[in-house]
Amino acid sequence: MPRPSPWHTQGPEDVWKVVEAELPSREGYRIIWAWNSLMAARDAEVRQACIEKAWTGIEILLGKLQGKRCRLRDRERVREAAERLIAETGATRWVACEVGESTEVTFRQERHGRPGKATRYMRKERRRFSVSLKTRPDVIEHDSRSDGMFPLITNDKDLSPRKILEAYKFQPRLEKRHEQLKSVEDVAPVHLKKVTRIEALLFLYFIALLVQALLEREVRLAMAREKIEMLPLDPEERECRVPSTERILDLFMPLQRHRLRQRGRLVQLFQLELTELQQQVLALLRIPPAAFTKAP
Repeated sequence: MPRPSPWHTQGPEDVWKVVEAELPSREGYRIIWAWNSLMAARDAEVRQACIEKAWTGIEILLGKLQGKRCRLRDRERVREAAERLIAETGATRWVACEVGESTEVTFRQERHGRPGKATRYMRKERRRFSVSLKTRPDVIEHDSRSDGMFPLITNDKDLSPRKILEAYKFQPRLEKRHEQLKSVEDVAPVHLKKVTRIEALLFLYFIALLVQALLEREVRLAMAREKIEMLPLDPEERECRVPSTERILDLFMPLQRHRLRQRGRLVQLFQLELTELQQQVLALLRIPPAAFTKAP
């Protein structure tokens, strides 16, 4: 199932492969294994980046170990520091560290002054530690065989593996709609104690989300029916191909109706006037302009 990469105008093909496992899951559901070429390349790049980051960190640690003010003077503490550093890079599975130890011998005069034949020297020994890093080629090779692979599980017995993959790839569009609960609808946080009240509030948000989806669907279908490619609904009247509910509602936000009263008596009613774009959107939604212009 090859197709051009969505990230690059010229680049590697976005290839998908699917195969169904012979054995179902413990619950009896079908398991479909999917592989993607771009995901495989990304997994390999992430693994290599983690390994390189671990090497860089070990080199910095080596520089500290050679310093005079280094406080890591115990072999176990050096090992713990190296392993902690590797764990932070996420490369623990693919690299292993070894701690080496050597003795540094220095000589120093017992007393100050110019050295001579009778000058006596003191021998001083200091332990020095080093850390070496080695990759695990067998583990890297083993993990590379599963790069770009992930399982899909389903209880549908009729869909082909390709249709199951297409249904999975449609999922982000569904999640995008639910993401609007936290962004556009601003559902969180909920300062309620009882679960029943939280459920009731979320039900109202669900109704609002449903109305929002239906509003967008109606406008976009009408645009396709009327062969309208774009509407100037974005900020600064930029053209918009897929109007959102937020942009549609913003279009009607400036509408106002004013009443001039004197001593409680209505003197004059200033009716609102719809712009050409507002009238066009109302026509696409099949809403009569009188719903806005008629005074209550």
